[in-house]
Amino acid sequence: MVKHYLFFLVAFITFFLDRITKYFVTDVDITSFFSLNLVKNYGVGFGLFQHQFLIIVLVSIGVIGAIGYYYNKIPELTYVNVAVALILGGTLGNLFDRLYYGYVIDFLDFKIWPVFNVADTALVIGVGLLIIYFWE
Repeated sequence: MVKHYLFFLVAFITFFLDRITKYFVTDVDITSFFSLNLVKNYGVGFGLFQHQFLIIVLVSIGVIGAIGYYYNKIPELTYVNVAVALILGGTLGNLFDRLYYGYVIDFLDFKIWPVFNVADTALVIGVGLLIIYFWE
């Protein structure tokens, strides 16, 4: 039962943090190497697949569907549950943007890396944890 609560709590918190940060974002230079810089991303990570709306939406829905389909097969390991929940929350956050705005709101700008958001961070951490799990 704890697995279910943890899973949905992490997914919800990820989605909520993504939404709330995107809602309040403004362009602000914080330091010489970090700023909040509102960017409309019509593609995916690293600017790939620009203006491929339908394909990106279908892949996102496929990811969400796969998580739902395989949910009962997710191992009981806490970090694996958190990993998949982060992927679900991040996918939902960016899919919401795509469907509501037609693009994803990115705003975390470290100047040496493409601008990203909370959902992107959750996706990278989630996938990284799954890579560790499958590598073991």
